[in-house]
Amino acid sequence: MKNFVETQLSWLALLLTAFYSLLASCRGESCGPEELARCARPLQTLSSDWSELVTTKEQLQRVCIELSSAVSCIKRYTAQCMNEPQRQHFNELYVDVNTAIMELCQEGPYQDNFLKHMPCMQQVKPQFDSCSHKYTAQMQEMAVIKPNEPMKEICCSFQNYLDCSYRTVLVKCGEETATFTKEFFDRTSSSLIKKHCEKFPIKKCLSSSGAVAKTEGLFLSIVLLTVGRYLFL
Repeated sequence: MKNFVETQLSWLALLLTAFYSLLASCRGESCGPEELARCARPLQTLSSDWSELVTTKEQLQRVCIELSSAVSCIKRYTAQCMNEPQRQHFNELYVDVNTAIMELCQEGPYQDNFLKHMPCMQQVKPQFDSCSHKYTAQMQEMAVIKPNEPMKEICCSFQNYLDCSYRTVLVKCGEETATFTKEFFDRTSSSLIKKHCEKFPIKKCLSSSGAVAKTEGLFLSIVLLTVGRYLFL
């Protein structure tokens, strides 16, 4: 099973891939969404050996090597497969994630705070996993993108995941760790939400009568881009 960081980042990678698939088309088979997913795969398929504990600088450094490789692959993809408008749009979605990864993977206050709060985040892992399990199925369905309101489905799955994760950490780890978690989520998702999801705040998603609003068994593992490897996405 993936840890808190891996889940967040893996999901983000999937989310960006889904958005790109919806908003832009590339040239040729080597430039399709499958290739972009391949670049992000290291963020999604970290082995259990990596995912059990990331509580020391040494462990985090190993994770950051994988993150760096995935980021480089994504950069090559955007350079080779996207035109300027597409590249600019993608980078706008990705910039906050990139910044968070850089700060996480270099010594400093941000990395120190992450290592400080990670032990409790690991203790919350079973409850945190329940948040991602709720969303796995729907995210996988997004790979075959549904025609009816795909943007709402993506945004609401994202909003519900963030809300579930924040509440879980708040209950088990307290306000300080929950605040750190929320700030991390805000940083890695702010561009994404401002760009496409501001019309679908959590209240609107929860009040919706559609399947997206039901948290009883619908969705995706938010196997995000990895902050697990910290991409921590």
